[in-house]
Amino acid sequence: MEQDKAVYTETEKSIPVFKLLYKNLLLIVMVTVLFALIGLGYSVMRVQPTYTATRSVILRTEMDKNTTNRLPNETSLAKLYLPSVAKLIKSPAVVEKVNEAYTTEGEKITRGAISVSYGEQSFIFSISYTDKSADLAQEKLDVLIETFSNSEEFKAGVQASEVKLIHTQRQSTVTKATSYVKFAALGGVAGLVIAVAAVFLVYVLDNTIRDKVEFEELTGVDVIAYINKEKPKKK
Repeated sequence: MEQDKAVYTETEKSIPVFKLLYKNLLLIVMVTVLFALIGLGYSVMRVQPTYTATRSVILRTEMDKNTTNRLPNETSLAKLYLPSVAKLIKSPAVVEKVNEAYTTEGEKITRGAISVSYGEQSFIFSISYTDKSADLAQEKLDVLIETFSNSEEFKAGVQASEVKLIHTQRQSTVTKATSYVKFAALGGVAGLVIAVAAVFLVYVLDNTIRDKVEFEELTGVDVIAYINKEKPKKK
C-alpha cells in the first residue's frame, strides 16, 4: 500500500512585531538610555556652549521735506524700512566693513552669527550676535551696530533726510545655550533604532523551530505532544 506523500507549501510568515518588542523591551530601553548618556557625555566634553549678545535699538528717521510721497509720521517711515534694515545689516558689504573695523587678530564676524528680529507694530528691533564666549559676542555686536550705523549702505537703504540707530539699553543682554538636550536626544534616537534593528535582525537570522505550528508546516506531520520549554506563569 503506497503511503500518501505529504505535500508542503512554504508560506510567508509575518514577523510578530509587538511580541518581539515586548519580549525585548528591557534590552531596547537599556540600549536607548546608554546611547542617550553617550550623547550627553559627548556634548559635555566636546561641544562648547554658545553665547548670544542681544541689544534693542530704535530706527529713528526724519521725513524729507522735498519728497512727494510723505507718510503720516516718522513712526510709519521707520516701520516701512525695518525689513530693509534687517537685510542690510547681514549683507556681505556691511559684514566686510565690520571686519575691517574689527581689528582683533584671528577673529572674524560672520553673517551666520547675526540675527535680527522685530515686530510688525513696532519700530524697535533687536540685533543679536552669537559666538563662543560672552565677551566676544558683546564686543562683536557693538562693532557691528556702530559700523552699520555709519555705513553708506544703511543711509542709502533708508530714504530719509536723517537716519539713526538709537540704543534702548546701555549693555547687551547675553544668553548661554548648550547642546546637552540635543545630543542626548540624538543619542537616544540612535540607540532606539539600533536596538530595534538588532532585535529584528536576530529574529530573521534565527532558523530554529519555535513552536509546534511551525514544525507542522515544515514537516507536514501532525504533532501529538510536545514539551514547552518556556517557564510556566506563576499564579
